[in-house]
Amino acid sequence: MRAVQCIVFDAEGVVIHTEQLWDAGQQIFLGRRGIPYDRAATKHLMVGRSLADGVKVLQNHFQFPGDPDELAAERRAIMAELFENEVTFVPGFEDFFKRCASRGLQLCVATALEPGLFVAVDRRLNIREKFGGRVFFTADVEQRPKSDPAIFLYAADQMGRLPHECLVIEDSPAGVTGARAAGMRCVALTTTFAADRLREADEIYDAFVNIPLL
Repeated sequence: MRAVQCIVFDAEGVVIHTEQLWDAGQQIFLGRRGIPYDRAATKHLMVGRSLADGVKVLQNHFQFPGDPDELAAERRAIMAELFENEVTFVPGFEDFFKRCASRGLQLCVATALEPGLFVAVDRRLNIREKFGGRVFFTADVEQRPKSDPAIFLYAADQMGRLPHECLVIEDSPAGVTGARAAGMRCVALTTTFAADRLREADEIYDAFVNIPLL
């Protein structure tokens, strides 16, 4: 890891703790339709997808009608309220961030979160200010999913770094796949998925406090 000059943080599950809020949002959204939320059957299918694509997953599984774009707008409103009022940092992130910053490493965020929802998060946690505005979205790369290397290569380019100079911290199998496809080292956190789902990563940890100081 000596060559690492830049750390690319995923947002959800790495910087911000949102998993429980997404579950709460699905319960509210489906509850309005009298449908119980089956997390085990749908959670893994929705990670890294847009709100509209996530709606299609839910519609396919639970068989309810409606225009996906209109339903996505409803989900967006639900999640924006939850994020603005309840989102928190992942435990240990802030201390790890300070350690990395003290070493002079460049730090940025690469996320599949919709820019509009990020605004709700940012109102509460001021992430953009913390990262000096260096927050990049899959929306910047034609909504290519995290399993595609595009978002990671875009982040490296924006930071003026080559892929081998970047370390990605991810929490999802798709994110790990994309980071490795981009030619970057990848540390995975088991904040969302079990370690056996993250085995493509170079290293796997259960908490920030256990990641060695770079």
